[in-house]
Amino acid sequence: MFSYEECKEIAQTRAEKYNVTINKAYSLGEDYVFDSEVECDGIFPVVVKTEDGSCVGLWRYVNENDMSMDDMIEREL
Repeated sequence: MFSYEECKEIAQTRAEKYNVTINKAYSLGEDYVFDSEVECDGIFPVVVKTEDGSCVGLWRYVNENDMSMDDMIEREL
């Protein structure tokens, strides 16, 4: 399992590819959501899964896991 810090690193690496900065983080179930202040459709917000470090779009994730935005708990970045 990936820790919060490892998931954050994965998201930051992804953000660097698009020249954006992550400015928010959330817990969502056992996984983590990272977002940027710059709107990046299809790129951010992104869920980094603790199980394997894979990334998936937030909307796809909440739909596949029968969750909603209300399930997100803001974390200190």
